[in-house]
Amino acid sequence: MSGKLDLLVIGGLLVIDHIAVLRELPAPGETALFPGLTAALDEQYFGGNNVNLAAAAAALGLRVGLISFTGADFQSSGYRDYLDRVGITDRWLQVLDGQPIAHCYSFFDEGGASLTFMDYPAATAGLELAVPKTVVESARQTVIIGGRRDDLSAGKVLEFAATAHNARVPVALAWAGDKSSFEPRYFDLADTLLCNHFEIKVILKCMGLRGADAIASLAPRRIFVTRGASGSAVYDEGKKSDIPVAQPCRVVDPTGAGDAYAGGVLAGLAWDKSAEICGRIGAVVASFVVEKRGCQTNLPSREQLEARYRATYLLKGFFDSLPSDLEEAAMIDGCNRLKAFYKIALPLALPGLISTALMSFIVAWDDYVFALTLITSDARRTLPVAMVGSFVGEFAVKWGEMMSVSLLMSLPVVILFVFLQKYLIQGITAGAIKG
Repeated sequence: MSGKLDLLVIGGLLVIDHIAVLRELPAPGETALFPGLTAALDEQYFGGNNVNLAAAAAALGLRVGLISFTGADFQSSGYRDYLDRVGITDRWLQVLDGQPIAHCYSFFDEGGASLTFMDYPAATAGLELAVPKTVVESARQTVIIGGRRDDLSAGKVLEFAATAHNARVPVALAWAGDKSSFEPRYFDLADTLLCNHFEIKVILKCMGLRGADAIASLAPRRIFVTRGASGSAVYDEGKKSDIPVAQPCRVVDPTGAGDAYAGGVLAGLAWDKSAEICGRIGAVVASFVVEKRGCQTNLPSREQLEARYRATYLLKGFFDSLPSDLEEAAMIDGCNRLKAFYKIALPLALPGLISTALMSFIVAWDDYVFALTLITSDARRTLPVAMVGSFVGEFAVKWGEMMSVSLLMSLPVVILFVFLQKYLIQGITAGAIKG
């Protein structure tokens, strides 16, 4: 390995996921009819909390390393080639001899409730991970997956966390455990805690903490708690910020949303963003993942992240910059809250509205993948799809015609930009990933 890793993911297991979505989950004693269940469970998706998180960060351009365990069929299952494709080539994996890769079977209903069963490797004592100490010490940041005292080689993972902590390498803990296997030493080593709203309750109960300030009193100075459709909460040295969800185009499979959120947060920390901005980045990454089945099927690039981030949070920057005194003065003069918004805030936010509309138009006008996938009628094809279909043949590409059409296609965007460029610049400044 040459050069520093942006993120070193430690612990967890490589997993193959099987996902089925039912109309509703059966109650105890009931039988649910699911035509095609066998075919649905035969579909395999690469997964595991560690790889889900690592792949999300790698897709955003981070150099990611992986220390983990895998089954004897690591190569024959296609997992090895997959890790190469997604760019996770710095890896230290111990093969569990005679045992296959873990398989996870998840059943969801249309409301998002789930039942999950894990075909987990048999307990193996004395597992050791042969990883040079310098790998851990030289990483820009590390993340521990799990946090249970009965994890495979938990003692070794704790040793890695202590090594990073002593070398002043930031340590994040992506916690996934329960009260029967709670290990408090992880929290003393972590600078950042990543968990969901169910897990934080278990953590607080195991720590014996209660009250409104209980979460802020935990050792990690940054805490990110996902709350499903309610967004997430970010605690930065005691200060809480509520992060709304970034709306996806559609919700197909929520399985990997939490891991994708964590990967986005850690990418933001690698880019030296504030905790609140990191929470927003995580929300946007998660919004991509839920649009397709499988935890790693629809991971965004950094360019896609930034485009959706601007579309999601662009207006927030404008409204945050408006002095609340103006609305309060209007309400003193007799306006109710709705009229104060309509008469005062909305006109002042006009540059933001125009900028958002312009950015949304540019993204939609240039889109190729979604238009190619969702539009099946030739009469309704968008220009980018029609151009490729008309000028790219099996044996030749008509470059001259393609360039001419490309020039004509860019004219509406150029004309809009000429007249509205000041609003676009204001929008990029107010809604950029900054902080």
